[in-house]
Amino acid sequence: MQQNLASIDVGTNTLRLWIGKIKDPKILTLHSDRANVRLGEGLKQQGVINEKAAMDLVLRDYISELVHGHVLTINKLLALFDRLRVKKAKDRLVLAGLEPGREDIILAGLIIWIGILKAFSLPEMTVSHNGILEGIAIDMWERNREICCTR
Repeated sequence: MQQNLASIDVGTNTLRLWIGKIKDPKILTLHSDRANVRLGEGLKQQGVINEKAAMDLVLRDYISELVHGHVLTINKLLALFDRLRVKKAKDRLVLAGLEPGREDIILAGLIIWIGILKAFSLPEMTVSHNGILEGIAIDMWERNREICCTR
């Protein structure tokens, strides 16, 4: 079985892209890249897409177990963008899931993720609480567990 995979990590200061394929029983890296983007220069916080998942789930308190694996459709992101763009930054803070200090950059993050989904003609994405490298490592382990543990 051969399946293509991609993982994108848009951080406040870096963007990482990993493209690979599953060629049973191995995961092969086809391309890996990292760029300094400085989208949130001066910000100490991370997890913009995690916040969007928390907002979609209407979580007052961030619960990683609920955010991890949550599926965000492009329609949900577009609706969230439409809802937030008409509000002043300070008025966005009353929304569940948005942490103080993120009210100014939430729209930029939405624009980036909507653009990524549109560029690759993807209807949805799955949110990972873990970073891109942890996600790839966990995925490789889960897919190859039998091989690793039966030798």
